[in-house]
Amino acid sequence: MASSLHRYAMHSKLVSESPMKIPVARSAPPDASVSRHRANILHDLGERVSQIDLQFFYDHLLPPSPLKGRRTPSGVVKKLRKADKIQKQRPGYWADWTKPSSCAENETEVFKKLEDLTKDIRDAANIKGTRTIDFVCNGAISLKSHARDNTSKPDCYAIRYPEAKQRFVKDKVGKYQPLWLDVAVPGEFKKSMGTGTFNDVLWSMHHIMREDARRRFVIGFSIDDYEMRIWYFSRSDAYVSEAFNFLTEHELFVDFVLRVSYAPYHQLGWDSSMTLRTPKDGQELEYDVEVAEIKDEVISVRTFRTVRLLSNIGAETLRGRGTRVWEVAELDDSGKVKRGPTLALKDSWVDDERGREGKIIADILKAAEARGKDSLENLTMKKHLLTTVAFGDVYIDGKVDSTRAWHPPVVTEEIEVKADPSATSKVVSNRTLSAVGAVNVEQTRPSQLLGVEHYSTKVHHRIVFKEVGKTMREVTSLGQGFFCLSQINLVLRSLHSLGWVHRDISCGNVLVVNGVTKLADFEYAKRQEDTNPHGIRTGTSYFMSVEVDQNSYMHETYHRSTPAARDEDHEWRTQLDAGDAWRTEDDRTSDDDTDVTLPSFVPPTTSGSSNDKPGTVPFKHNPLHDLESLFWLGVYILYVGYLVKVGNTSQTDLANQTNAQNRLAANLFRNPTFRARMLMPNNFRVEYTNAHLNPHVQTITDQLDEILKAVIMAFVDAEDNLSAPIPFDIAKRLGLYGTIKKSLGAIIALLATCDITVAIDEASVRRFKAAAIPGDPIPLPDSDSKHDPEPVGHPAKRRKTAQAGGSTSTSRRAANAPTKRTMGQGNAYCLDVLGFLAVTNLGAH
Repeated sequence: MASSLHRYAMHSKLVSESPMKIPVARSAPPDASVSRHRANILHDLGERVSQIDLQFFYDHLLPPSPLKGRRTPSGVVKKLRKADKIQKQRPGYWADWTKPSSCAENETEVFKKLEDLTKDIRDAANIKGTRTIDFVCNGAISLKSHARDNTSKPDCYAIRYPEAKQRFVKDKVGKYQPLWLDVAVPGEFKKSMGTGTFNDVLWSMHHIMREDARRRFVIGFSIDDYEMRIWYFSRSDAYVSEAFNFLTEHELFVDFVLRVSYAPYHQLGWDSSMTLRTPKDGQELEYDVEVAEIKDEVISVRTFRTVRLLSNIGAETLRGRGTRVWEVAELDDSGKVKRGPTLALKDSWVDDERGREGKIIADILKAAEARGKDSLENLTMKKHLLTTVAFGDVYIDGKVDSTRAWHPPVVTEEIEVKADPSATSKVVSNRTLSAVGAVNVEQTRPSQLLGVEHYSTKVHHRIVFKEVGKTMREVTSLGQGFFCLSQINLVLRSLHSLGWVHRDISCGNVLVVNGVTKLADFEYAKRQEDTNPHGIRTGTSYFMSVEVDQNSYMHETYHRSTPAARDEDHEWRTQLDAGDAWRTEDDRTSDDDTDVTLPSFVPPTTSGSSNDKPGTVPFKHNPLHDLESLFWLGVYILYVGYLVKVGNTSQTDLANQTNAQNRLAANLFRNPTFRARMLMPNNFRVEYTNAHLNPHVQTITDQLDEILKAVIMAFVDAEDNLSAPIPFDIAKRLGLYGTIKKSLGAIIALLATCDITVAIDEASVRRFKAAAIPGDPIPLPDSDSKHDPEPVGHPAKRRKTAQAGGSTSTSRRAANAPTKRTMGQGNAYCLDVLGFLAVTNLGAH
């Protein structure tokens, strides 16, 4: 094994040691090209994979050996020698083999012999157990995908045996295709020495994880000339083994083949608590999913059948939570669907040291009820939180399903794998680095870090909710979107009053259920008294507070020139009781009659950041960070899009205004330095005023600026003295909730008087233009004129603010059913969520 390392070092370059990086998962939008997805996977890994000792793979990551008693791989090799399956002359290659780099045949022909070699190994081993895997080596065949497009052709794959062949499907020319769903272990070959296979095997392993919801981890292998490496991916780890010579180190190769060939499926990464129903070509995959609950030390299991997929953007990243959400129906003991409404099931990988979401929600509701049955907190939480039906960790083979059942290995090298295929991969670190779980957030400033990312140990968890809703991305009205924000402001006021912070306010976590706004995803919620840093920063990139992103208090000392506004519970009950429609006939102005005094600024009397003061308390997420996220969410739903038609504005002006708006949005959501500057007094107003926005957009932005000014002033007041923890009721003391409520009310009143339509993708802009004003040119930003073609299965989605007296639909529809709206003749605003995600290479964490 040492010789293998030496050989690799001869054609690899050692560069400087890399600092540790706090993990932030990145993902391409679902409709992005395959090449974009492949690049994002490598960026998610920091373009590096940790190399560990080969023996660790055999001890902990590969399935156990099927050889029992005194039988060993060495004994199998002896039988192969007697059968002349190994050459007698040195160096003793496998029979009929030589170095692939010296062969005249192409790679497919050279490595096709691996099929016969694996069969010879199985015959020599003569294992009586059930074989579960068959090796297929044919790089000319493209495998069939169901959940994602993928035209890549793996050189080799260990495929489920024998049922895989029963599920082969015909391609367009009548040839039979295996399914990615049946691939256990992908492999890649190159005749030349180097790292040319690394990108390909990484992509195949990732695609398996995102294609099939049953996959908990994936094992893979690569062969460059005669050097073989084994790969392992889970929701926490990405490892590659040291290289070994598969032509001469026979015991290692025999052991690998036998372990893979006879392993039960759960030891190859499949989830035995999920059953895939027979896949049908062109239809969504269906699963029967078990949810295990422990009550009074007794495990009870309930089974749910997926009806449709609600979200799987979390599965686009290789590591992280891997969250998928389905609409499901519960099954009875006979396996039949129970009568009654459908439910929502979330499957994800949670940090093992965190409390489970179902328990967190129960604790919050209990605390709210303790305030009194008719208290504002209790009424708000019961109305605006989801109802938990069941939750529990996943059990595999009688044990909780965790990403690590072993102590982290020693990392011997970091292998660089460049997203640019023309770049040369290399070893980038020669230090001994012990893999760790979570990185302490107080140690570093993550937005400035580069290098190796380390994820904590994760536990497979499922939770079922009573309500099936739609996210803010799907609401059909821009006015309803801002109404949702006003309702979340109310929820946060009560949540903070109960001593909790949410820590992940995002458009994916704000749901609408039958017209009622719900705040979801409490996995990262934290009690006031909880001092555990939990390792990694939390929040979705677009909506994360700047201070949370930088892990530090950042506001200079200013002095408030006006007193704080009052904030009483009775002033909020009218909002809670006002109903769930965002616009009513007699509601044309803010629903807040309180005269909220907006803060103003006086220049600081001292210079320097408050972090420089001696005795500063450690950085900690507080309610102000949740409210800042609410501001970013408002900017997001307003700015990220295309202007299509606004009154009599010319197409040229609309195109210029759209470009200006998109440039500002790109800076706000892609440029951390620019974004941080917005948290200084008046900077945001200067930027958007100088951006030459459309007047209608600027009017709404003026109100968002009032929210931002109030948030900044609250930070200034809160951080004036950091020798003691920031009071948890700081936002209420300063009247911040009331300021936000008033500004959002003004936005809602403005939107209630105009007719605004929003389309979620560029194709919708084209359809809108064709339907509403045929022959008009389509204004699109000139900054990114080359877009991927419209994806199949992603229909137009539009948002429309109807005229007074109109209505908006909140009915549930299938994920790929088109949204149909009658086009109005007023102002139109188109929101390109997916396109913006594609440009920024960011996504849900």
